[in-house]
Amino acid sequence: AAERSVYSGFIMVLEGRVVRSQSRSFEIETSQGPVTAVVLKGLRSRHPGFVDPVAVGDRVLVRLGAGAAANIEEVLPRRNRLSRPAVGRASQEQIIAANLTRAVIVQAVEPAWKPATFDRYLVMASAGDVPTALCLNKSDLDAGGAESPELEVYRGLGIPVVATSARTGEGI
Repeated sequence: AAERSVYSGFIMVLEGRVVRSQSRSFEIETSQGPVTAVVLKGLRSRHPGFVDPVAVGDRVLVRLGAGAAANIEEVLPRRNRLSRPAVGRASQEQIIAANLTRAVIVQAVEPAWKPATFDRYLVMASAGDVPTALCLNKSDLDAGGAESPELEVYRGLGIPVVATSARTGEGI
């Protein structure tokens, strides 16, 4: 999406993408460079179903004031999201990341990979409309690991399965 900036008196509003989250502050890449911003209570109260209404990958509008801290004013519509139920807060969702191109779920061939782990993350990604791929790492330890018949279920669903070795660089 094209970046935009709007001047309103002494206040500038920029559009940017959240690239880092630390505690309650967010680093946002904008056309004017990086900006560190916080989320005000008003935005939080408009999104009561989320632990935090802002996540890495979100496109946001940031208001900059002369001498004042930058504030995230609005979260723009998301293409997709990776989220989970909030721990200890049954009525809320915790967004892990937003606007993802693809989630790659990685497990090692040694020790043996677990279908239940792939399944859990595939369900999470599917619920948020995130395209996925499966990656079996350490293929140098078991060259046939990616040919396991159990993986045919995933391939049959159209989920790419790749074998890699971080040590040798194979498949990367």
